[in-house]
Amino acid sequence: MNTVLKIVGGIVGVSLAVLAIPLYAYFPGHNWRTVEKGAFYGSRQMSGAAIKRYAKKHNIQTLLNMRGQNPGSSWYDEEAKACAEAGIAHESFGWSKNSLPDPESLARYISVLETGRKPFLAHCQGGTHRTGVAAAVYLLLKGADVPTARKQFGPMFNDAPIGELLTLYERGGAGRPFKQWVLEAYPAAYAAHKAAKDAAAAPAGAVPAPAPAG
Repeated sequence: MNTVLKIVGGIVGVSLAVLAIPLYAYFPGHNWRTVEKGAFYGSRQMSGAAIKRYAKKHNIQTLLNMRGQNPGSSWYDEEAKACAEAGIAHESFGWSKNSLPDPESLARYISVLETGRKPFLAHCQGGTHRTGVAAAVYLLLKGADVPTARKQFGPMFNDAPIGELLTLYERGGAGRPFKQWVLEAYPAAYAAHKAAKDAAAAPAGAVPAPAPAG
């Protein structure tokens, strides 16, 4: 009986240890990721004090808030204040894990990556979906292939719709650099993708709205 209890206890102990690693990384560790040392990092939402602490440790110069502008929200106001006090540029992008980034927002994000001060720190609420795509876009701009960029999604990403951005590029990029594809082809791909989603979600038998005249 004692042997059985020891075996069970050992299994439970190992299981708890395995679970403790991702839990620590997510909570005390703020789901921190190093995409390129000295250039691009990612995390979940942090307090103002944590932002300052990580900024000092990694010399963060630009914070990329993928949750959008939310003045009046405690997390946003605290974050904006911390960035101002630490001399960190604060850029906001209203992305959602449940949809593709709109073409204008994606183009502006690319512009900030090209002209902003490094190192960057991108974050969303949990640091998984929007941050994962933000990190993947950074790598694609640097010439990484789609499979390499997709590794930023991680095991908890699942099939979040925002990740379809990489699928669209993989299917329609035709060897073009990512930035060129975003500026030249993505608006049409985005519109077609959205139209297909809307049609699939429409009730059976619904009549599409007529196209505007002209």
